[in-house]
Amino acid sequence: MGRRVKILLPVFLLLVAVAGAGYVFYFHDKGLPGQTIAGQPVAGKNTKQIRPLVRNATKDIGITAHGQAVSQKHFTQKELGAKVDAVETASKMIAGRSWSDFITVPFTGKVIPVAVTFDKAALDSAAASLTKDYVAPVEPKLVVEGQKLRATGGKPGRGVAPSALEKGLKNALNAGSSLRVNTQPGQIQPLNSAASLQEYVASANKFAPVKITLTTQGKTIEPTAADKLSWVASPTEKAPKKASADPKKISKWLAEKEKEVAKAPQNGIRNVTEAGQVTQVRQQKVDGTKVQNLDALAKAIAKALPQGTDFSDSLEMATLPAKWEEKVIAPGAEKLPYQAAKEEKWFDINLTDYTISAYSGANKMAGPYLMVPGSPKYPTPEGTYKVYLKRPIQTMVGYNDDGSLAYRAPNVPWIMYWHYSYAIHGAYWQKQFGPGVGFGGSHGCVQLPPSQAKELFDFGEVGTVVHVHK
Repeated sequence: MGRRVKILLPVFLLLVAVAGAGYVFYFHDKGLPGQTIAGQPVAGKNTKQIRPLVRNATKDIGITAHGQAVSQKHFTQKELGAKVDAVETASKMIAGRSWSDFITVPFTGKVIPVAVTFDKAALDSAAASLTKDYVAPVEPKLVVEGQKLRATGGKPGRGVAPSALEKGLKNALNAGSSLRVNTQPGQIQPLNSAASLQEYVASANKFAPVKITLTTQGKTIEPTAADKLSWVASPTEKAPKKASADPKKISKWLAEKEKEVAKAPQNGIRNVTEAGQVTQVRQQKVDGTKVQNLDALAKAIAKALPQGTDFSDSLEMATLPAKWEEKVIAPGAEKLPYQAAKEEKWFDINLTDYTISAYSGANKMAGPYLMVPGSPKYPTPEGTYKVYLKRPIQTMVGYNDDGSLAYRAPNVPWIMYWHYSYAIHGAYWQKQFGPGVGFGGSHGCVQLPPSQAKELFDFGEVGTVVHVHK
């Protein structure tokens, strides 16, 4: 080796090393030459640039299923319940990269698989649509018996396996174009059998002794062993070994427990004038409460159970503000026994002076008419009601407290029922109306001369307010 070669060789090796280091530094957070995602080269692109590339390259990709005894059908990603995760796909480009990749990938190439999840129900539905006699496989059930969990049942189905459609779409996404997928109907095995879930069940049974304690407002809430076992998640992979808890199941249980400590708000009801002045508070408003950390608790409990870690926390209560429901009353209605809105129809039954009047808002439309109210033994009930039934004529029958017949009046005219069997009606048998009737009142109904009863009957409607007072 000559003197010049001895001098230049180290220099050459140094330059190669520097160039190699520069190459590695430049591509350490970028796609390598030879790497592709969804059929697109990603050399020199960082993860932020990859995300929109993945979305654009995959958005229109689907598959067309065909085969013997199969109805040919095209499926979009949505119809298969598929959801591409561009962020996760981009991160795969860097994750797990070794030093040798910087050397080999530019020559051998490397496909980064597109990250995609599937909705099982949608995938099953798509597979079922391909054959007429599709029978879905039945997964084993997780059954709580006392303080133990066990797996039972499960049986094969028949048709095109949903996994064939899942695999076909994954291949299409990785290729970057829609594909035809040859499918064949046959027996479809469930993901698991009762036997393959034995380790999973054994792991799940360790949930039972884990102590879960929740406190709020001086009250302690603890789930039973059966409760905790009922939270075990249904397996989504083949022959899993370690059981997990389903936060959704825990949330459902917590929501039921919330009913024991929370209360719904009670809105207030008040009447106001057109100017906004409060004239009457008919019902005070009362704030309610709710638990504001249910989701966080569900996730924390779901994490603690598989770890076998006792868990305690509190239900954090928050206030649910009640609101005011306001009724704008007619001008002058604040001076009347019932504060009606404009054009609101109502009957004013005055038990002191034995009269009934009809109003629209604050305007008197008929009356006052003398009437016969209930007797002292059967008083007309006070309060605010609404007409719920109208009958132009009817035979009315009433009974005594002992069940014996009190009266039977045929052909009673112009009846408006407003509370149970209490009604406003015509009474052709009455000879006197008003205060002079003494103790000879009705069984609680408001009785009128038929002509006046008809006038009120024609005025009133189902829903018309009936206000009874002294």
